[in-house]
Amino acid sequence: MKITKITAGILSAAMALALCACGADNAQQSDSEAVITVGNASITKSDMEAYIKSYTMGGLDFETAKQYAAKDAEQLVSTEALFDAMGLSYTDEDKAEQKSGKEAVVNNFSGEEGYGEYLESMGITDEFVDRMLNENYAQEKIFADDISDEKIRADFEENYLRAKHILLATMDTSTQEKYDDAKIAEQKALADELLARAQGGEDFDALVEEYSEDPGSKSNPDGYYFTAGEMVTEFEDTTRALNMDEIGMCESTYGYHIIKRLPLEDNEEAFANIRQKLLQTAAADKMPELLKENGLKVETNQKALDSITEDETK
Repeated sequence: MKITKITAGILSAAMALALCACGADNAQQSDSEAVITVGNASITKSDMEAYIKSYTMGGLDFETAKQYAAKDAEQLVSTEALFDAMGLSYTDEDKAEQKSGKEAVVNNFSGEEGYGEYLESMGITDEFVDRMLNENYAQEKIFADDISDEKIRADFEENYLRAKHILLATMDTSTQEKYDDAKIAEQKALADELLARAQGGEDFDALVEEYSEDPGSKSNPDGYYFTAGEMVTEFEDTTRALNMDEIGMCESTYGYHIIKRLPLEDNEEAFANIRQKLLQTAAADKMPELLKENGLKVETNQKALDSITEDETK
């Protein structure tokens, strides 16, 4: 089975993260002055302002946002310049996926009208959105050897865990308020009972359906697929210590978890996440050397970059 590319849905989510919908009222007039250039690819001042705005709306201060935006912009133009310098091109399949990804982004804004209003509020063009979305595809071509199906599967099998659990909460999950001691003792007694029943061979899925207070249990019927750091430490450590199909229990800040470790099965979301991780690592590690090999140099118009003020990104 081929491990698929990042899906249109994930592209759409990535776009929403990169250009968070802030509905700014003070859209600035586009400025076509190049700020960062690599080969024939460049980022204009107005595009840089949109990058900065996405980070400030995410909570970063202006100067930090500017630093992150400059790195993003440099990677974008470096990717575009390398794609051309290496003589790469898109397949019909790539083009179809790019089209699907773009449609998903437009649909996130309730269609063309909402999308157009958003572009105007951010002071960016439709062409720039296309560039951002296509950056991922271009990098997949440049770093194809680093994101092979074999490497993705090896990462999956080495680093991922899969588990189902019954959560008996020790807090109000909506308010995060801790239960009183009597309620916690009641939950602990039930957890001990359910652990014994599960270890005794009772249908685990039926117990999850009847008793689990984790809403995610219903939305993840095949269990949770996760890697290091994605779950609370107690949950991860307990799962890792279990043998396949073995059942154990732990306590976290959320409550008591009766956990069943399960064997891995192909999971498209996990594959897509691994693909992106490998791609980001390859881009960060190898981009400078590839630029050098292809006679390309990053040129920053510091005066133009310095001229971008905080007021222009509000």
